[in-house]
Amino acid sequence: MILASPGQLSAAGTQGAAAALEPQAGQVEVIILRNEEPIVIRADRIEHDEALDLIRLSGRISLRRGLETLTADRAVWHNQTGTAEIAGSVRLTAPSFTMEAERAAVNMEMSLAKMYQGRIFFSQGNYYLNGTVIERLSEKEFEVIEASATTCDGPSPAWTIQAEHLTVTQGGYASATGVVFKGNGSAWPLFASPYLIFPVKTERQSGILKPSLGTSSQSGLTFSLPFFWATGENHDLTYTPVWRENRGLSSTLEGRYHQLWGRGLWQVSYLNDQAERFYRFSGSQELRQARERFWLRAQNQGQAGEWDLSLNLDLASDPLYLREFTGQPDGFDQSHQAFISNFGRTVNESLNPNRSSEFYAQKLDGSTQIRGGLYYTQNLYNEGNRNTLMRLPALQYDLVGRSLGDDLAYGGQGPRFSLTTGYDHFSRQTDENSAVTETGHRLRFQPTMDWTRNIGPVNLKLTGGLEMAAYAAAGRRPAFAGGRFQAEHERWYNLLAGSAEAEFSTTFSRTFEGGPGQAVATRHQLSPVLAFKYAEAPENQGRLPYWDQFDRRLPRRTIRYGLENSLVSKTPIPNLAADSAENPPPAPAFNYSQFLKFGLWSSYEMADNSHLAAHPSDRYYFTDSYDRGSGSLEASLEAALAPHLSTRLISTFNTRTGRPESHYLSLNLADNRGDRLALIYDYGAPESQPLPGEARRYQEARANLNLVLNSEWSTSFATRYDITDNKFLNTTAQLSYQAQCYGLHLIYNKTYQEQSLGVVIDLLGLGSLDFLGPSIDD
Repeated sequence: MILASPGQLSAAGTQGAAAALEPQAGQVEVIILRNEEPIVIRADRIEHDEALDLIRLSGRISLRRGLETLTADRAVWHNQTGTAEIAGSVRLTAPSFTMEAERAAVNMEMSLAKMYQGRIFFSQGNYYLNGTVIERLSEKEFEVIEASATTCDGPSPAWTIQAEHLTVTQGGYASATGVVFKGNGSAWPLFASPYLIFPVKTERQSGILKPSLGTSSQSGLTFSLPFFWATGENHDLTYTPVWRENRGLSSTLEGRYHQLWGRGLWQVSYLNDQAERFYRFSGSQELRQARERFWLRAQNQGQAGEWDLSLNLDLASDPLYLREFTGQPDGFDQSHQAFISNFGRTVNESLNPNRSSEFYAQKLDGSTQIRGGLYYTQNLYNEGNRNTLMRLPALQYDLVGRSLGDDLAYGGQGPRFSLTTGYDHFSRQTDENSAVTETGHRLRFQPTMDWTRNIGPVNLKLTGGLEMAAYAAAGRRPAFAGGRFQAEHERWYNLLAGSAEAEFSTTFSRTFEGGPGQAVATRHQLSPVLAFKYAEAPENQGRLPYWDQFDRRLPRRTIRYGLENSLVSKTPIPNLAADSAENPPPAPAFNYSQFLKFGLWSSYEMADNSHLAAHPSDRYYFTDSYDRGSGSLEASLEAALAPHLSTRLISTFNTRTGRPESHYLSLNLADNRGDRLALIYDYGAPESQPLPGEARRYQEARANLNLVLNSEWSTSFATRYDITDNKFLNTTAQLSYQAQCYGLHLIYNKTYQEQSLGVVIDLLGLGSLDFLGPSIDD
């Protein structure tokens, strides 16, 4: 068995340095020059035997060569071989290890040593090795007879690995035969193996990672044993086979790379499922069996010259895969953590049937941006991925904020020009008996101008622009409402719309003495905003293709208003005391912190578009209100109520119906010990909404709790509850004990399908062992 260390893709080593020690009072020093690096011998008494060509040493003996020093009570130095026979408190000190023994034979020139009743300590990894005989075979290789190994400090280690024979390569592996794993005071072995390999370094090392063993009510007995292969300094592979008694063998291959030109993470899982798993496509009553199952996911970032490249993939075989395999070694949770730690973002949510993949390249040059990409969406509930819109390819050129004149002539507030252009090719298959039945090209051209001017205390911003689109479409229009295909597309279309907006804003502020905590002052700032937007668009847009929100424009006469209220504290940063009268302390520095921010925004629509609501299914405007009246009210609150207490609230209400449209509320508590509590309530529509009214609103409550009970015990709890369907999506509770060299973790996990209980044993320096308990049916 091999236990490996994946570590980071790049690692840096450090070199120690040793300074020459001056001879102590009464000591005699002899310098022996055999090669380039001298050996310095010191002792209280040195006797030279010319007949035997040896030197007898006694009293405070030390032999030093380079960065290695050998100390003992007595020794005999053989000039012909360069070997020293030493005894009494023998200690060999090197930058990365220390050897101790009662007696030894050492050749420092050749990095050879043989010690009896010895002990080695490797500072990197905190490894202790004991043995009746310890032999140093080279600068980094050791061999131990009747050995015991541990990473625990103290005379009574919590666990030890005992072996008949042990070979250690520093910075590499330790391999052992006749292995017995014992706990502290245990007369019986906890584990035995004829052979074992484990790493004695923290850098990336090829080998077998932590095994996982468990049972499940759906999968039966489950076992996984990942193999990590450090293929190079900046890339590696991990193969994870997962054997499930009732389902067969699953294989997951993960590849990572981190080069100067880019970095990436790829994962692919495959399972020929022997269990019977069935699902239905949308609009079909026919059961489909999930047999050949897979999930491909990847994230990549790179550069090619001045171009930034990105490739993200997320493809699955069926809608049940990501629901069934969550906390498994080949499931969603491990992928989520891997992508978060490497890229700061993850793949699509596990319950989202729309799996989005994209490849794009973009070039930023001052105020211009060029971007081109391919965007593919896989809807797992649509048979043959029909009615799913694809953008292959999409090209875009943007010019942002280009000044139209000499800013100095306008006091730094001259007019600016922006331009957005884009080309998109759309396609979707709408009939199972045909190929892609709707295809289209769209060319967008959107020039805008804005001018910001300060008129006394009022800031005036004027914006105006045109939105032009030309279409070439073919095939049948998909009927998302009514379940029938509509008429054939016409060949050519165009859309011309325009808008203008005037926004007035100002800021009132006042500073008060004092504030929360140690604040010496607090600044209160109030920023009201009033804007009027005029938008003109043709009424007959229902004949246009509908591919996204850019394909519909409503005539608008909108008044938008709101205000933002904030409080910022000013707290002094402690300064260092003056060193002397000539070196006074620096000027006081301050820390500015916004501890409260509150905003309200709403609007009033003066245009009456109620006549366009007669056939809304033909138009798909992104609005729920067509007539005159008030718009949605949005409120936001961000507050740091105390150093370890904060909250955030964003809510939107439909003022016409009095019903909420979305809510997001979070409460976060923490302390200096490391305790954390996060409570979240989330209500709204999914981010990816193909058509207005199609997506069902979700309502969830989430909680995360971490408690540090004492220096060794901690616990954590996380849950996600679907309020709409009245069920827990996932709940995890963990109780952890962490000692100096090992940890024990009791883990309970529950999904909407099953429950499980597991134990994880962490051995410092040797990875961890997972023992997943049997699942419990609901």
